[in-house]
Amino acid sequence: MKASQSAIMALLLLVSGLYASDASAAVTPLSSCTTISVAGSYQLTRILSAAGDCLKVAASNVTIDLNGFAINGNRTGSALTDLAVARSGLTVTNGTLNAFRTGVNFAKSSSVKIQHLRVLNMAFDGIDVGPNSEVRNTQSLSNAHDGIAISDNTSIVSNLVKGNGNAGIDGGNNCLIEENNVIGNGLTGIGHGINTGSQCSIHGNLSSGNRGSGIVSGKGSTVSDNATTGNGIAGIFAGPGSTITRNDASYNTAYGILSNGESSITSNTASRNRGKGIFGYIGDLLNGNTASSNSQDGFYVTCPASLIGNVAQGNGAAYTLVTSGCPTWNNS
Repeated sequence: MKASQSAIMALLLLVSGLYASDASAAVTPLSSCTTISVAGSYQLTRILSAAGDCLKVAASNVTIDLNGFAINGNRTGSALTDLAVARSGLTVTNGTLNAFRTGVNFAKSSSVKIQHLRVLNMAFDGIDVGPNSEVRNTQSLSNAHDGIAISDNTSIVSNLVKGNGNAGIDGGNNCLIEENNVIGNGLTGIGHGINTGSQCSIHGNLSSGNRGSGIVSGKGSTVSDNATTGNGIAGIFAGPGSTITRNDASYNTAYGILSNGESSITSNTASRNRGKGIFGYIGDLLNGNTASSNSQDGFYVTCPASLIGNVAQGNGAAYTLVTSGCPTWNNS
């Protein structure tokens, strides 16, 4: 019996060793800039430098682990590129991309995953990804144009996007923008911190000190639990038919919160903005908001719209209702 058990254990160890060997063999080392034309997993083994493109991905279902190393350029080409051909299932993780024209140029590709990268000093965009993609736990810093440029159905989660020339996060319908720090973008243009298309969920972000607005969203979006401070235009500018709730918009140059109509604006705080606190438009519901110490109006609303249970304190003017037909209840 003991001999039989020993034989079984030996067989299990052998099989385990074979699987480990196969797993190890499945990772292809990368020690130079190259074209990747076969699906699979690749891992960088050293710092790379390039004039022009470095890693050219010519296949789908490719995973590249930078293994903590950097890829440095001369502000031309891309550190990683899909060669402007639609691929899918591309993943890049764990490293630094510095001084190319674009860091990750996968704009034509779908189902891209970017994680744990540091992307900086690009002559154009930091990261470009196509639809159904995800950028998570990544830093995009000091790039000349957009920090992260996205397409539709893309998730941008827990990133630091700071000091880029144009927008921090730019583009895309049906997107998720969640728990990002988007700071000081628009250095060379009127760049917004977060700028999205329609039907997006924009939740739990800090967007501050951007030259444009903190958050600009398209129609039918949900903008919730964000802090937008010290931006050059508005804290939040939401498209028609949006839900704007539990945000804090303060110290912005023009408006705290600006709606484009037919939206639900609830339980927000707008304070110490140099213009108006909350600017509502036709068809809006403004319920349970507080506007305090804004230089102009606490609430400036184009009627018909509904105002219920809002509070205005210490503003240049409390409420200005443009035209007639605004039902008002329990405001103070």
